[in-house]
Amino acid sequence: MFYAERDLGRELYASGAFREAVEHLTRALSENQTSTRSRYLRGLAFYHRGEIKRAIVDFETTIEFDPNYSASYAELAIALMHDSRLDRAIAVMNDALQRFPDSENRHFLHRNLGIAYARSGKTKESRASYKQAVDENPAYYDGHISLGKVYYTNGELHKATEQFQEALSLRPESGAALLQLGIVRYELDDLATSTRLLEKAIKADSTLADAYLYLSRVYGEQGDSKRAREFLLKHHRTR
Repeated sequence: MFYAERDLGRELYASGAFREAVEHLTRALSENQTSTRSRYLRGLAFYHRGEIKRAIVDFETTIEFDPNYSASYAELAIALMHDSRLDRAIAVMNDALQRFPDSENRHFLHRNLGIAYARSGKTKESRASYKQAVDENPAYYDGHISLGKVYYTNGELHKATEQFQEALSLRPESGAALLQLGIVRYELDDLATSTRLLEKAIKADSTLADAYLYLSRVYGEQGDSKRAREFLLKHHRTR
């Protein structure tokens, strides 16, 4: 009975039928309360259903049963962040980083730790975590974007440029990376390069409202009021 319910729950989860997955995984757990894989998977199903608090309970219980179940730490931290329990999320991620020094997802944990620190107003710790993420995995696109945004916010435009260029080298057609790099070039008064990057960003993703906004600013500074108004209108329509 346990194995049949567990396996069906897994298949339903994989197919996106989260409500049904919860039902069958709950039946499996009624037969075997210590099945960490079933409980972890039910936590994921709860999370995808938007039942964050129930997901948190399952992830925490999974860790209680098996402190070496590394995947549950990452998912627990994300759920805690969604529940605005930032201090607890930070503690969970730091615990995971200490427990699993050889984990393949450490860069992912470091970036999420950076997000949690940023939301807690801990700028220095946030920056250090983003930096650690890209140090551990230089091919981590999201890490470079996050670190670049921190540098940009701090006015370190040349360092921001380096990070966004790294991100763009990893995903040459990324509208987000093109946009961020275009904004930095605008701030550095390199209007020609900024224009090229922003226009390319729009071609990659026409929903990037800020690309239209900065193109409006570029054309305004170049004295082309007609095109400046045109892109400002597109910005308002896209928001």
